Amino acid sequence: MKSKITPNLVPLLVLAALSLYTIYAILNIPVYVDGEAYAQAFNYHHYIGFAVLGMALSTYWKARPYFKYAVLVLLTLWIIGISNYLPSLVSVGLGYDESTISFQVFALLFALVYYLLNRARVNEWLLNLISAKPDSKQVKRIQRQDIEKFKHTFRNYSTEQLKTIVEERKLVGYAVMAAGELLAERVK
Repeated sequence: MKSKITPNLVPLLVLAALSLYTIYAILNIPVYVDGEAYAQAFNYHHYIGFAVLGMALSTYWKARPYFKYAVLVLLTLWIIGISNYLPSLVSVGLGYDESTISFQVFALLFALVYYLLNRARVNEWLLNLISAKPDSKQVKRIQRQDIEKFKHTFRNYSTEQLKTIVEERKLVGYAVMAAGELLAERVK
C-alpha cells in the first residue's frame, strides 16, 4: 500500500527541516554577546520538541486516525513553550514580575497554517461545540421514537415475556418502558 502525502503533512515536514537546521545551528554556530563567542546548547525544550515531532511523523504513517491528535499535542506544547524547534525561543506575552504568560510566535504561525488547511472541519467542530442543545420537546420526541421502536420489536412477545422484561430491568430504560406500556395496553 502506497502512502500518500497530504497537505496536513507538509507543515510537519517543514518543521522537521527546521529542526534539522536547529541541530546544525546549535552544534556549529556560536552566539556572540558583547563581541565574545559562546557555544549554544540543547535544552529540554528541544528534546521534548524533537520527541513529539518524531511521534507526530510516525503517527502519520502508522496510525493515521490519531494524526490530528498528535499534531494538536505538538502545537499545544509548542505554543505554551514546553517544546521548541528553533535554536532559540521567540515568544510574545504579558507578565508582571515573575508571573508571565507567553506564546511562541512561530507556533502560532504553524497553528494558523493548520487552521487554514482544515478550516471547514474546524469551523464545523466549533459550531457543533457552541450550538444550542436540543430542547426538551426534541428530547421527548426522540425518547418517544425510541420507545415506539422497542414497542414494535416487542409487539409479538407474550405477556409473560413482557412481565419478565419489566421485572428484571436488564434492558435499557426505553425497552423497559416500552414493555410496561405494552402490558398496560393489554390489560385494558
